[in-house]
Amino acid sequence: MKKRLLILNWILCILYSPVQAQELKLLLDTFVEADLVQLDPLGNIYLINQSDKTLQKFNPEFVHLFSISIQNNWENARLDVSDPFKIILYYPGDYKIQLLDAQLSLLQTINAPDLNEKAAIGHYDSDRFIIYDGNNLAIQNYKTGKTENSTFSGLFSSMDAKDVSLKKLKNYIYFIQKKLSIVVYTNQLFEAKKWTDSDMEMADVNEHFIFKLKNNTIFGFNQINYTETELYTAKNIISAFAISNQKMLILEGNRLKLWYLY
Repeated sequence: MKKRLLILNWILCILYSPVQAQELKLLLDTFVEADLVQLDPLGNIYLINQSDKTLQKFNPEFVHLFSISIQNNWENARLDVSDPFKIILYYPGDYKIQLLDAQLSLLQTINAPDLNEKAAIGHYDSDRFIIYDGNNLAIQNYKTGKTENSTFSGLFSSMDAKDVSLKKLKNYIYFIQKKLSIVVYTNQLFEAKKWTDSDMEMADVNEHFIFKLKNNTIFGFNQINYTETELYTAKNIISAFAISNQKMLILEGNRLKLWYLY
């Protein structure tokens, strides 16, 4: 009964917001040297270059704002920019998190005993993280160091951190597992919905759609009517992409492309 109520509540939350079919308008197409891209809710763009060990931030018009060097052995660092004023930079297996401000200056280094080589982290709120440690999904308060809630994720233990991502949108947490599934949890970590997709190479979400990369094509999956629409097929290999609100950022070969979703 509880799970039915959770699913109904999840559907109602999405239904009472306007949902439109997704179409694309190209806003930016430029050459970059990058390995990871991210897009924050304000439209700012972030690039990690593993070769020169840098993290760069650009405004929505792709004007360079800030750059920092990434510490040794963190070339494959992960990034969460869902709070653009408290950016999470971490390297799975190093058991530390760096919090950066909007200028990419270091706010705080946090010890994270659960941040093993299979771990992933995402923002929960100003004081807490969502963390996956290879077996369990948990909400942790980084100020107190306490775990406030947790659940067994059921994820295959053979997966690496690069195969898992977490994203919180309003009252729900999306747990994305490459080539396996997307699980939607409530803020209390009760499972509300789950989709499986063995062809999904990458995925990201906004409030109404799940965006999946399959065979170098990005599809938009409507969370209400379960329809999937082909949005964009790339000529070169898509190595990274990110979604935030009504924008999609794609790293296609050495081209960075920013699209408006409408």
